[in-house]
Amino acid sequence: MSKKSKNAGMLAYDFYPSEGGIQTFMRSIVAADLDIKWTVLTRKVDSHRLDAEHPYNVARTTLRPQLRIVDRLWLKMRRGEFSLPQLIAFQTEKKLIRLSKHTRADFLFADQLISAASVRVAARRLGIPWGLGVYGKELLNGNEEDRNLLADADLVLACSNYSNELAKSRGANEARTKTLHPSVDVDFFRLPKDRQAARKKLGVDGQETLITVAHLVQRKGHDLVIQALPTIRSIYPNVIYLIVGRGAYENSLRGLAKALGVSESVRFCGYVPTQNLPLYYGAADVHIMASAADGDVEGFGISFIEAAACGTPSIGSRSGGILDAIADGSSGFLVELGDVQGLSKLIMKILENKNLRDQVGLVARKMAETRFSKNAFEQALIDSLNQTIFSERH
Repeated sequence: MSKKSKNAGMLAYDFYPSEGGIQTFMRSIVAADLDIKWTVLTRKVDSHRLDAEHPYNVARTTLRPQLRIVDRLWLKMRRGEFSLPQLIAFQTEKKLIRLSKHTRADFLFADQLISAASVRVAARRLGIPWGLGVYGKELLNGNEEDRNLLADADLVLACSNYSNELAKSRGANEARTKTLHPSVDVDFFRLPKDRQAARKKLGVDGQETLITVAHLVQRKGHDLVIQALPTIRSIYPNVIYLIVGRGAYENSLRGLAKALGVSESVRFCGYVPTQNLPLYYGAADVHIMASAADGDVEGFGISFIEAAACGTPSIGSRSGGILDAIADGSSGFLVELGDVQGLSKLIMKILENKNLRDQVGLVARKMAETRFSKNAFEQALIDSLNQTIFSERH
C-alpha cells in the first residue's frame, strides 16, 4: 500500500446495529486502524446517533426486500427473471455511484455475495477495483451469476480457510482469494476475575454451566446439546444450559426440552447486549456450538473466539470454518457432526476435570491474543489489500 491514504466505499446489506457474524466482520474491517477512510452504504434504521460515534462514515438508504409493483414490472421487462442481488442492485447502484464519486473512492467492497452485483456495476462505471466477503452457506449452491461475480472480483475475502477453498471451487481466482479470520477484542473479552462471582450474578451459583451464544436457527446445534442433557444430568443433576440469542427456532427448542424432561435445565436468556457477553462466557464451564451441516455450514463462528478470549473452552463440530476457530484438544474440542453421544462425553470430560477446563481455557485465551487479535487481523487485511486491490496492476 502506498503512503497516500485511501478512500473506500462499502455496500453492506447487513451492518451494525443489526446482529450477526457478517455485521461484526464488516465493522472490524471499516474500523481497522489503517490509513483507509471508509464510507458504508447500508440499510436505513434508527441509528444516526450510533453512526456518529464511529470513525467511519455511514450513509443509510431504504432497502426493501420487496419492490413496488411498478418497479418489479419494469425490472422484469428489463432483465427478465431477477434475483435478490439484482433487486439490491436496482435499489443501490445509482446511490453507490453518487456516493463513491462524492467520497472519491479508490475501491469498493461488498459485504457479501448478494451485495456484489451492485458493487461490480459501480466499480466498473468508476474504473476502480472492487472486492467482496464470503462466508460459507451462500457458496454451497452457487449459480452462474455468483460464479461470475466471484471470478470478476479483484479481491475475495474469506472468513476461514474452508470458505477460501469453497470460493475458489465456485470460480474465485486463486491469487485474488485471501483468508481473513475474524478478530476479537481481547481487552473487552477477558478472563473472569472470579468465575464463581460471575455465576452468582447470573443465578447459577453451584451449577455446572453450559452456554451457546448464537442465533436460534437449526444449524447452530442447540438441539444436540438439549439431547445430550439427559445423559449429563444423570451425573450432574444441577447442570444448567444457557441459550443466549433469539430466533425463530426457540419454540422448537422449548418443545424438545419439554419432551425430554429437561426444561428446568435449559434457560433461554434471549438477547444479551454485547457489553454483557463477557459475564456470560466467564460464568460458563464450556461453550458449545455443535453446528450441523444439512444443507448449511458454519463459515467460522465468532462466538468460539469470544469464549476463548474469556478463557472458556469450546466444543464445536468438525465441519466448515470451525476447524480454524478451534485447535482440537488444545484450545477446545471437536465432535463429529450429529454425534450426541460424543458430545455428551466431551462435555462431561470438561465438567469432571476443572484443571483441564482451566488449562484448555488458558490455551484458548493465548490463541485469541495472538491468532485472532486486532493486530493480527489488521496485518492480514492490509496484506490482502496490498496483494490485490493495491497491487501495481491497479
